Amino acid sequence: MSPTPSKLSFLLYDIQSLLELRMLDVTGSKNLTKLPDLSRATKLEELIAKGCTRLEQIPETIGSLPSLKKLDVSHCDRLINLQMIIGELPALQKRSPGLFRQASLSFPDAVVTLNSLTSLAIHGKLNFWLSHLRGKADHLCFSSEQWTPNKFLKQVQKTPKLMSEFYGFKSLDIMQFIYRKDSASFQCYSFSDFLWLTELNLINLNIESIPDDIGLLQVLQKLDLSGNDFTCLPTDMENLSSMKSLRLCNCLKLQTLPKLPQLETLKLSNCILLQSPLGHSAARKDERGYRLAELWLDNCNDVFELSYTFSHCTNLTYLDLSGNDMVTMPVTIRFLRLLNTLCLNDCKKLKSMVQLPPNLTSLYARGCTSLEIIHLPLDHSIKHVDLSYCPKLNEVANLMDRFLRCGRKEEVNFLPLCFSLAQFIHRFQFHIFSFIFDLNRCLSVLLAYLEVECPSTSTIKQGNIPEKSAYPQYGMPLSLWVLMPVS
Repeated sequence: MSPTPSKLSFLLYDIQSLLELRMLDVTGSKNLTKLPDLSRATKLEELIAKGCTRLEQIPETIGSLPSLKKLDVSHCDRLINLQMIIGELPALQKRSPGLFRQASLSFPDAVVTLNSLTSLAIHGKLNFWLSHLRGKADHLCFSSEQWTPNKFLKQVQKTPKLMSEFYGFKSLDIMQFIYRKDSASFQCYSFSDFLWLTELNLINLNIESIPDDIGLLQVLQKLDLSGNDFTCLPTDMENLSSMKSLRLCNCLKLQTLPKLPQLETLKLSNCILLQSPLGHSAARKDERGYRLAELWLDNCNDVFELSYTFSHCTNLTYLDLSGNDMVTMPVTIRFLRLLNTLCLNDCKKLKSMVQLPPNLTSLYARGCTSLEIIHLPLDHSIKHVDLSYCPKLNEVANLMDRFLRCGRKEEVNFLPLCFSLAQFIHRFQFHIFSFIFDLNRCLSVLLAYLEVECPSTSTIKQGNIPEKSAYPQYGMPLSLWVLMPVS
């Protein structure tokens, strides 16, 4: 049963339909304030009320539903003060041999306990007392589908009781919505009961230390520990051979990392004390290459030896160095032949950009207030550039001329324009370039170029040009799409 959301404010049903009901989905019903008595829906397996912003309570009767496996009441704003306890399955409840351990969800005020959930997403005042995880949070989401990773299948077959020793969570997401420096630390004593996780997110929990046995999570692929208070991570994380993505944003006390060459995505935004993204200096004797394709080091001003980092991360396609205090570009950045996007926004001390990566297509350097020189080679491949709010930039006219006249001519098959126009452009093989400069410094140069050098060019997006008195201090940013027919 999935009624169309919108103005739904109550549910009409008959007893007979409840007896056979297996799924109730009222997602996005913003006027719905309460759910019906579901005590007779004994076959109900899924209850989904995501985004029901006026829903004020979860019916007590769901505690008597023997088949309920999935409960999603996330983004229900009025449930935010609902008290809940996440804990162990009651000791008196027997488990069948070979089944994963199960967690229980309790509502103390309503004396309701859910023991059979395999999938849960919920907001509220959550108190955790689950195995070796203890503390408070605003959000919980887990999925514990009955699955077994191939690499452990033989081991499980040899040891039937093995599954009953662990929680079968495939993914686990515990978070506070906002990081607060004075919040109590969430306690993680061990991950030994969560060996089946492929994704783990513990966000804004003020965790002070990560247990060494995180290295046991052999099928873990994605890990997000943003907004925590640890100073380092266990070296046993080097054993996480399946892990491809690691996010550590806003870990304000983090200083060092283990060596993690298996990563493809590493986000370290605002790790203000971090010294190196490549791990301990003692580990540098191992000269294995890194697989990193995406790296965020924005606002990481304590990171040293960037040249060393780039010489070992030659597979990078995306790099964000925004907000850093460098004066010149690291020398080895030119060796990043696969790099297509470089972000240098708000690098206030950066004075020059020379020897850019050869295959760069997008360059973002907004707010580089000390920037004076940019060198674009004749065969540059840049199609998108943002140089707004760079008041000291010299020879803007020559730079724009080089940007427009030179570079490699490549076809673009996707345009952020209306569908019919995109079809037209694709059919006639137009080239597209996007650039953002300070309006009052370069508009006349650009319009003169379009009029004299490229009379057949179509200016698609220019917007209304205000009076000069309305410009900001360094000029209004101009975002202009220019289409040039293939010669």
